[in-house]
Amino acid sequence: MATQKNGWGGWNGKSGFIIFAAVKSRKRINSNRADDLYVQLLSWLTQQARYRTGACAQDEAAAYLGVSVYTLSAAVKQSAGVRYNDIVNRLRLRDACAMLADPACAHITAEDVGLTAGFASRQAFYTAFRRYYEFTPNQYRAAHCPREE
Repeated sequence: MATQKNGWGGWNGKSGFIIFAAVKSRKRINSNRADDLYVQLLSWLTQQARYRTGACAQDEAAAYLGVSVYTLSAAVKQSAGVRYNDIVNRLRLRDACAMLADPACAHITAEDVGLTAGFASRQAFYTAFRRYYEFTPNQYRAAHCPREE
């Protein structure tokens, strides 16, 4: 009797029931292809500052690039060593830091800076900021924004 695979186990006909796990194969993408997708992704995200809007979802980026979400995710991980959302958050944080350090933006609250940079809420902005910089946006502003006297 042949082994019948149903995803969890099967009967091998000789020694009885055997257990095996269905393992999804993880294919690595060609590194040149991964790098090309990553560069195309960055270009797509930065065109018209898409990362600042809700129009930068990973499935939309994958559709634009003509690949699956899985392929895009693997390419980002392979090329940059981080996840898609990390790339988007880093672009947003880059803009937020520029605004926080700009004396012309000193009148804008840190919360509004985060929302302008594309974060959905104050909490999302502060959480991402602390994760990457290990201090709050207001502490960053105090250290980097020259004060007028």
